[in-house]
Amino acid sequence: MSLTKDKKGYLVYRELPLRGQKEHRVIAEKVLGRKLKTKEVVHHIDGCKTNNNNSNLLICTDEYHRLIHKRMRILELGGNPNTDKYCPSCKTVKSKLDFYNTSKVSYCLVCSRIKETARRERRKEYYKNYFHIQRSG
Repeated sequence: MSLTKDKKGYLVYRELPLRGQKEHRVIAEKVLGRKLKTKEVVHHIDGCKTNNNNSNLLICTDEYHRLIHKRMRILELGGNPNTDKYCPSCKTVKSKLDFYNTSKVSYCLVCSRIKETARRERRKEYYKNYFHIQRSG
């Protein structure tokens, strides 16, 4: 069967009966002997999206898959995933102690302060304009 790469770099079947299906998912389902569940994803261990050898594929939940990539990013940037965190704002790895302890997307303390100051300024400007319009209208 012939394969082609999709926009994200995964190998996809071009011909029926598997047309449009990603090769790594078909291989994983064949090994499992069942269809993948909705929340199951196939992770390429070596990061190569075209290496679909059984030994390179890991079936996991979407949540665990995100955790793998989060920890790999920290390692790639020279950090320790057990003690460090990645700040998506300044794109650096810092000690977990340099972050607020929240469940949301967290920024380091410095970036959090910058974002909060900018948010307050936008809010102040909004209310200034809002009340100006109310008085003149």
